[in-house]
Amino acid sequence: MIWANWWNESGEFVYRRVTVPEDSGDSPHRFIPGTVAFGCGAVWGGGWVPDTDLVQGRWKVVFWDTNVNHCGQVVLVEVKAHRYLAWRLLNLAAATLQEHFGYTRGRIKWKLNFDPGEGSKYNGLPGFDKITLAWRPASPRFFWTVAHEYGHALHHKALGGIWWRSPNCGRADRGYPPKPTSYRCALKEGFADYAGTVGSVTADYPDGYYGDCLEHLGTTRAPQWPSWCRNISHDRKPEIEWWVAAFFMDLIDGNNEQHDWTEYPGRYVAEVFKTCRIIKWVIDLPGPLPDPTLWNMRSRVSDIVWCLENYIHPSLHKEVFPGVDLPTDVKEKATEPPDWDPLDIRATWLKNLKR
Repeated sequence: MIWANWWNESGEFVYRRVTVPEDSGDSPHRFIPGTVAFGCGAVWGGGWVPDTDLVQGRWKVVFWDTNVNHCGQVVLVEVKAHRYLAWRLLNLAAATLQEHFGYTRGRIKWKLNFDPGEGSKYNGLPGFDKITLAWRPASPRFFWTVAHEYGHALHHKALGGIWWRSPNCGRADRGYPPKPTSYRCALKEGFADYAGTVGSVTADYPDGYYGDCLEHLGTTRAPQWPSWCRNISHDRKPEIEWWVAAFFMDLIDGNNEQHDWTEYPGRYVAEVFKTCRIIKWVIDLPGPLPDPTLWNMRSRVSDIVWCLENYIHPSLHKEVFPGVDLPTDVKEKATEPPDWDPLDIRATWLKNLKR
């Protein structure tokens, strides 16, 4: 998009903005891509790509001016390409998350979707590995959205694989204000919300876009906007993605508020998340037990809780995770940090997941 101001022959001030075409149609300059025509004389203006701050953070890409000597001529307006790189936020989020978690993945395809009815998403189904980013009005939240979707992509390719069957996990199901969905959905989306927050750190949001919200979720200390940060339901917390995200954030942040005494490396959290396995039951098969085929990949936050503790508490499991079968055993391959303490971990997850 380019805009211009000038005084016409009648002495009237004129403002006009137009979309710069890829070619110039039937104009006299049709062989010069991206040519537009304005009035003659002292003309000045600028240009931007609509909502560029959604993907890069700066929206003005050029300023220019002409005078009467340029009448009838083609004036080349130079746009600094480094100011309009649609993939820059994705690269920034990827670098931040790979450093935080200590895991990398291969390059990923991405595209922008201009359909106002569509949201952002990651598609990792067989034959696909693509992030689609929905084009929305300018908002700093977009950086968080980019990091959230990359969190899904990193989860799928580097952190043990994503699970696609997640009941009640559509946009309408999750909704605003957030509401309970399912255990599987809450873990998948809660981990991505955590990744989105860690990956969207800026000068304006030093703890990530939703950092302050997750730090004080469900309390009067939470930000007044969005309002659900304060008013979020305290029922069925393990089935609400934002409570799961707050749990992950409390595991790694240095803000030791009441009942949060954990400050573990993101690498440790990622290793547990990736390698956590549970046994729901033991089948009496011939030969040594447990049979390796009985180990199930984690898909609920309860699995992560017990893998972090390296212990299963039956009565707490029944109270906090109703409807989830009690595992008979858990295992993970993470290296516990020097200050690892299962009681600290329990205090942190109870703070975020227990009613």
